[in-house]
Amino acid sequence: MNTKSISIIFIILIFLITGFFVFFRNSGTLPVKTENLSCVTKTEIYKIKGNSLEPFIKDGTVVEGLLGYYNCNQVKRGDLVVIKFKTREESFIKIIKAVPGDRLEFIGRNLKVNDKILENSEGKPYIFNDRDKKLISIPLKNNIIPQGYYLVLSNQANIGFDSRQYGLIEKDQLKGKVIL
Repeated sequence: MNTKSISIIFIILIFLITGFFVFFRNSGTLPVKTENLSCVTKTEIYKIKGNSLEPFIKDGTVVEGLLGYYNCNQVKRGDLVVIKFKTREESFIKIIKAVPGDRLEFIGRNLKVNDKILENSEGKPYIFNDRDKKLISIPLKNNIIPQGYYLVLSNQANIGFDSRQYGLIEKDQLKGKVIL
């Protein structure tokens, strides 16, 4: 290839990337302008498997993960995140439901976060059994989530492969933020 061909390909790529960002920013699916994308090391495409996020996100939906996003952005309640465990090959998509500094209090089989019963996208309260409560409570300090820990849940009120199964996750387990 000569330098003219490389220049033309480069210009086409710039236009495609710019068009992509303009289209998706206007559709509201990219992070807002105040968020920093400079720490995103790469993007990965994930296909949602199973019904753990339904009806919020359906089985088979394709999403994009912005890997490295949390190296320069704050983790926020409600963020859809890519989680990676050291002991598992696959990654998982979950919802951040509580962040450092949040107060957790179990009331019967439900959980209050900052004095409000925690609910899924359908308004159903999440259900926690005694084992779930013990796992989640291990790192708490006076019922407060310490720095570097997060409560992640699926969208299923009764059960899910989420913090009810493995407790709070640490920040280094967050690979990135998911955009639809």
